[in-house]
Amino acid sequence: MSYFVDAENRDPMTLVPGARTRTFWGENILLSLVEIDANSEVPTHSHPHEQAGMLVQGELEMGVAGEVKHLKPCTSYPEAWNTTPSAAM
Repeated sequence: MSYFVDAENRDPMTLVPGARTRTFWGENILLSLVEIDANSEVPTHSHPHEQAGMLVQGELEMGVAGEVKHLKPCTSYPEAWNTTPSAAM
């Protein structure tokens, strides 16, 4: 088993129209590489566990637990347990 995985070799899964994820995992961690098309939205939803992310490219308006922020590359965001995130390009 290799510890290294090329994201291009992982098939994307559609979250909602215009948003896809590629996931990578271990025993106690999940990493999601999410791509959101321009003019697309990820509606408010919930997670039963903590998550965090970092915007790598582009700009994004993201809401977490009622707080909305305009994100630019290298901005990170935590999503505490049972929060309700949303995103729009």
